[in-house]
Amino acid sequence: MFDKCYPEIELTHDLVTGEPLKKPVKDYANVRMVMRDQIEIEDLPSNKDLKREQRWRQWVQDKLLHAIAPNLYRNYGESIASTKHYISISPKFGNTWTGTTINYVGGPAMYHIGQIIVRRHKNILTNNDPRIDLYKFCDEWVAGLPSKNGFMSGKDEPNIADLEAFGTLAMLEGTPVFPDMIANTSIKKWYNKMRKTVGDKQSTNVDEGCFIQADP
Repeated sequence: MFDKCYPEIELTHDLVTGEPLKKPVKDYANVRMVMRDQIEIEDLPSNKDLKREQRWRQWVQDKLLHAIAPNLYRNYGESIASTKHYISISPKFGNTWTGTTINYVGGPAMYHIGQIIVRRHKNILTNNDPRIDLYKFCDEWVAGLPSKNGFMSGKDEPNIADLEAFGTLAMLEGTPVFPDMIANTSIKKWYNKMRKTVGDKQSTNVDEGCFIQADP
């Protein structure tokens, strides 16, 4: 059943730019289609909106996501700082000797993992400094927004592509990467709007347990 719903296909062109890929990649048809039931017809997105949502969800997976680890663990110093941050907000390991050990042993190890990801995706991470790739992807996202001050949905509410991009970038809050990203790209306005929208939807009060920095 699932094989029929999500048949494997071979992509030969970039879904965002339409340009031929250097090497075809395997994917699954329909995997990003959202089944909508019991919804008013007037609330349904147009085919154009749906295609944009699917295209940018694919972009998040194929490009933006691969830039996260190489930026968190770009060098030994940033690897330790990023690991220390994640340990500090961990309910289990925060302020423990185990957490400190993980920080200074695991942090340097994560640098090597970041380098493995860079080598694996060298066709996507094309700069010697992965921070430049992150800046490029952030500005590429903003350039793709239907309206300058809006969401990728083109409406007053974000779509799934907005949520996936936001969730990916939110992982950087509290690390050395985040202020660099905000200062050197045009992502801030969209990110803050997403942050407020997501925060307003929470069933509990939003605090630093949800978003690490109060005012990015």
